[in-house]
Amino acid sequence: MTLRHAPLLLLLCANGALAVDRWPQGIDGVGRITISGGWKQTPNDYFFNNAASQGSPVEWRGAGGPEGTASFGYGATWWLEVSIDLFVGADRFKIAGYDPLNTITYGALLGVRLTKMDLLFKGFAPFVGVGLGPTLGYVFTGSTPPAQETLLTGIAGTAGLTYRIAERVALTLEYRFLYARAKWVLGGINVGANFVSAGVVIYFPRSPSETDRMLQSP
Repeated sequence: MTLRHAPLLLLLCANGALAVDRWPQGIDGVGRITISGGWKQTPNDYFFNNAASQGSPVEWRGAGGPEGTASFGYGATWWLEVSIDLFVGADRFKIAGYDPLNTITYGALLGVRLTKMDLLFKGFAPFVGVGLGPTLGYVFTGSTPPAQETLLTGIAGTAGLTYRIAERVALTLEYRFLYARAKWVLGGINVGANFVSAGVVIYFPRSPSETDRMLQSP
């Protein structure tokens, strides 16, 4: 796939979106699975300043690292979804006197999302959400000190856009901010981050008969 193929890809997506039907009941009763991946960027000024005060100034702040998410949702009403997000992300940086530090953040978030299917035009659904749940921060170097893992309660906020290209398939872009702080030998270290990801959504809508019955009910 090259840049010259981009207009063709956009045309195919647009044609697919024009073919989808509106969902009169929104996401009510609709299941969802999203698989996405992207980049995790971790602000860590507090840790860097604390390390510098103990004689280990930062040598390399890092550039972030890869992340991946598997998200599962179910529409409780036409605009409200309950969700479970499983996530993992990595980061790497360097302070004086130690081998490069690696952090791996993983866990699960239970939350809710507010979304409006077919907002402005068919297939388009922006969303915002919050979540919290068990989060583990694993911090290690290539040698000493030993690796340290901290169990935390992560708190996250998310926002994104979803665009259906077929009746049950959509593309999505998402931003998530996760707050989580682990422990290491020089003090608290941020293992939360800014997550930016893109992925594919598979929907499991109601059967046509179920939708018809709901529309006919008083």
